[in-house]
Amino acid sequence: MIETDAIGSDYRSPTIEELKQHRIDRNTHWSQANDIEGGHSMSTVIERIGQYVAGLKFEDLPEDVTDYAKSITLDSLACAYGGLENEPARMVRDTVQELSGGGQATIFGKGTKA
Repeated sequence: MIETDAIGSDYRSPTIEELKQHRIDRNTHWSQANDIEGGHSMSTVIERIGQYVAGLKFEDLPEDVTDYAKSITLDSLACAYGGLENEPARMVRDTVQELSGGGQATIFGKGTKA
């Protein structure tokens, strides 16, 4: 079945038989993936993603994609800000400040350095 992914690329979902045929044994380390027919090393995958992202231009993105990205970014920031005074956040903040090496980073929402 041909489908379109989130970035607009067409791909074909593998069949069950193809999945069985190319299944990687649980004991096979990911770095050995190149040794398996059809496999890709992790560095190759990361390089391909990096090349794709480096070539992107904001103007090339569909409006619904940029609207969604803005929405989830705003949601994430609101959640982070809303949780600033929760006990787990305080514990992390205190630990980071204790372990910091010179105060070069600003802690989100507090203006203090760590």
